[in-house]
Amino acid sequence: MRKEEWMGMIENMQKLHYFSRNMLLQNQRLTLRTAEMELMLLIYLKLGELTPLDVSQIMGMRKESVSRTLKSLLSKGYIEKVKCKEDERKYYLYLTDSGQEILNKDYQTMLRPIYYLREKMGEEFDSFIEMVMVANRFLQEFERSNEREVL
Repeated sequence: MRKEEWMGMIENMQKLHYFSRNMLLQNQRLTLRTAEMELMLLIYLKLGELTPLDVSQIMGMRKESVSRTLKSLLSKGYIEKVKCKEDERKYYLYLTDSGQEILNKDYQTMLRPIYYLREKMGEEFDSFIEMVMVANRFLQEFERSNEREVL
């Protein structure tokens, strides 16, 4: 690889890092950890009979991780457990009012830069998102090919 090409690629990588840092800066303002936020969003979207086992299967998380996250959310008062009438060993998960409130607040914080970009970029925003999706697909292929080389 020529030095000029290598230097250009380094500059591109720096631009991507800068963009990523700017986007991730919003996450420092969040109240919830990522796993808590994902779990609460799942409960919110399901709006019904969702058990810890369901959460584990849907999110692909180990039961122990789900239990730790649920314990944290229960202690903060963001979710509640309601026993199943047919099977008392089983319980369902629901958001509390304060859980709903904090979930809304964190998502507004997290999505604010995305809405800002859409507003500023106009029609180019959709193309940008499409290109990110294409890049992600290529990176997944790249990662799979690297895994095969390692094995």
